[in-house]
Amino acid sequence: MTQTLDPVTTTAPRSRLRDADITLAYALARVGMGVNMMLHGWTRIPNIGAFQTRLHEQFANTFLPVFLLDVASYAILYTEAIIGPFIILGLFLRQALTGLGMLFIILLFGTCLSQQFATATTQLTYMIVFLPLLAAVAYDGYSLDALRRGRR
Repeated sequence: MTQTLDPVTTTAPRSRLRDADITLAYALARVGMGVNMMLHGWTRIPNIGAFQTRLHEQFANTFLPVFLLDVASYAILYTEAIIGPFIILGLFLRQALTGLGMLFIILLFGTCLSQQFATATTQLTYMIVFLPLLAAVAYDGYSLDALRRGRR
């Protein structure tokens, strides 16, 4: 006697497993990006003078005034340092990732303005990692936002 399998019952466990795997992978990618951003800011804040000096040198041949570079240096470092933990924790994740996207657009503008196209390629690589995080925020299941929504 042959037994037929009901496609609904045979695919359901695989489907749940896949969703769980995607949710876990999303959490790992999110935390990795958050750690990267957070430490970009936290490790450079104590050496902000050196960071500002590098910016002054990199943008010496552009139209940007020094005071704007100094303002940008603080904004960049503190934005990274603040957004990173939000991404790690998954708190206000959509807003944090949107802020990160805006930061990268500003960074790309300055990087291309100073004709540092190799660095711009690195920044675009970061965008390739975090933009899918924003696009797939529905898979955010291991976070404070998910707890607030009662999903975990």
